[in-house]
Amino acid sequence: FPDGMIVTYEDLAQSNPKDNSVQVNERGNLWAIMFQKDTLSNYLASQLLANMGSTTATIANIGNLKFQIQNKSNFDPTKDSLFTFAINDSIAFISEFNSNKLLSDLAGKPKSSLQSILVNYPGIEKADAIVRPFWKQSFPNNPKSITLTVINP
Repeated sequence: FPDGMIVTYEDLAQSNPKDNSVQVNERGNLWAIMFQKDTLSNYLASQLLANMGSTTATIANIGNLKFQIQNKSNFDPTKDSLFTFAINDSIAFISEFNSNKLLSDLAGKPKSSLQSILVNYPGIEKADAIVRPFWKQSFPNNPKSITLTVINP
């Protein structure tokens, strides 16, 4: 995050002038606030999304978030180990779920039970089932015969 970078400069001993030139010596230090993507994603999901349970989530638009250190002018990365920050943007989460378990849960069940099965998958916002031929009213008994297509918004 650009606002998570802090640059400090330190004057160093100056070189002796040669002819009509002088070399100015300084040291620059770059401090960067970084998070593990999955840790930040799961923390924010647990704070912002209701009923996530043990479902994990990933922030889809993490590169576009506006991260800001609060009171940045008073924060010294060489001395302070804690800081307050804000993320001022809409966060898009992609929920992760065990697709093999979902397929097993659907196998052999009536198509009408789809919504009651999805109660165990709080990260799935919406699901539609197409069973072919159209007169069949249940999912195939073999989970490998079920095709699952995930569409991320």
